[in-house]
Amino acid sequence: MLDSISTLFGELDNHHVRWVHWKSNQRLDDVLRGETDIDLLVDRRHVGGFESVLAALKFRRGTRPTWEEEPSIFHFFGLDAATGRFVHVHAYYRIFSGGALLKNFHLPVEELLLANSRRSDGVPIPTAAADCVVLVLRKLLEHTTLCEFALVRRELAAVREELRWLLDDCDEASCVALASDTLPAVEPELFRESLHALLGPSSVLRRVHLGMLLRRRIASSARHGAVVARAIAYSRFGRKLIRRLRGARSKQRLANGGSVVAVVGPEATGKSTLGKALGEWLGEHFRVRSVHAGKPPHGWLTILPGVLLPALRRALPRFRSGDVETDLEARSAASNPRSVRGLRLRVFVARSVMLAVDRARLLVRAHREASNGTIVLCDRYPTATVGAMDSPQVREDTLPASRLSLCRFLGRKEAELYQRLPRADIILQLGIDVDRAVERNASRVKKGNEGEAYVRRRHAQARDLTYECANLVRIDTDRPFEETLREAQRAIWNAL
Repeated sequence: MLDSISTLFGELDNHHVRWVHWKSNQRLDDVLRGETDIDLLVDRRHVGGFESVLAALKFRRGTRPTWEEEPSIFHFFGLDAATGRFVHVHAYYRIFSGGALLKNFHLPVEELLLANSRRSDGVPIPTAAADCVVLVLRKLLEHTTLCEFALVRRELAAVREELRWLLDDCDEASCVALASDTLPAVEPELFRESLHALLGPSSVLRRVHLGMLLRRRIASSARHGAVVARAIAYSRFGRKLIRRLRGARSKQRLANGGSVVAVVGPEATGKSTLGKALGEWLGEHFRVRSVHAGKPPHGWLTILPGVLLPALRRALPRFRSGDVETDLEARSAASNPRSVRGLRLRVFVARSVMLAVDRARLLVRAHREASNGTIVLCDRYPTATVGAMDSPQVREDTLPASRLSLCRFLGRKEAELYQRLPRADIILQLGIDVDRAVERNASRVKKGNEGEAYVRRRHAQARDLTYECANLVRIDTDRPFEETLREAQRAIWNAL
């Protein structure tokens, strides 16, 4: 059992919350290892205590699109710090069933499951008879809508296996009696036939017929009338089909909102590797987008100059931004910053402004998506330090003195663009000894890999950088990658 799951279950018991792990108990070992969802039924009178325990353990509530939400069913996510796995709690305060597309029927079986429970590996689960009753009712109701068939057929073998597993610990008569006591409208013979139809070879038409009979018996507990329910189910089926054809998966959003998470640091600290791993980790459950602030895509204003720049670099190596930056730093140390003049300065200023335009466009969109619940992972992020990586590049003292100068106008525009940029919500600032960074840089295969002098210059700049962020976490990456990843995961989850 994962430590986080053990802690959660222990705290629920310590706070006297009445709960039970109510389904898929045949695979309870997988649940306790964090390999699948934890389906908990919670007594509605204890919901406050239940959610208080989750909040104290830093579980976050997830939300789905409105059309996928179901009443009294909620998703909570916690982090198992030792393994980096998400613990997904699927919490039920009432039991609704009817299919994966629409849970249209309230099954009044909550007290049946809570009152008839036993312990398995220290976890409260329903007795085999109670579990069997609810499983039969749920699966028969799923046969009553045509568009559910594809979803039901693929799991029928697993349902039969689970029913046989449950009947090893109880007998058919006790299941029938329990079903009659819980749902008097469902005749014993109807339940018995339903159990046999699911257990043994039976035609689809037979299961559909029994499902229809069951649905009529519990029609008073339906959330929607038959016509409306079918319309909703088919609409959802169409949406899911379109999403499947597009290769998209249904992802959660955090109820407390998205965030822009920036991974920053000088060369060879592992930004890209860590960012990719974090994207895969978060993307398992949540809506995630990855952007690269160091290489923002061109907009319509900058696409043509952006296409021409690589050719200009090859034709005129001295016009490369890195060379100009180096010369400006050297001239500044010699108190003569305006030594870089003429066309070379104009090209440098123009390129810096175009980069600022593209970067501002990218980051404003990133924050907009985060405001709508997406977690945005950003490789690199600007600072207010002029001349630093991904930051303003045009220094005031490098520009012509004339107020009518185009270079001066563009330089001020660049500064304004960076000043208006929103701040990242979370920043992971990676660091490593510069000599180790030089070794790493020499050994990695990367297009456009810079030399030792470039790496040392970037590390020297990084020492003086300051990021204005309430959630700034410094991480040393000179250790095994798994340790770095675990620290980054904990930092992000604690700040989200």
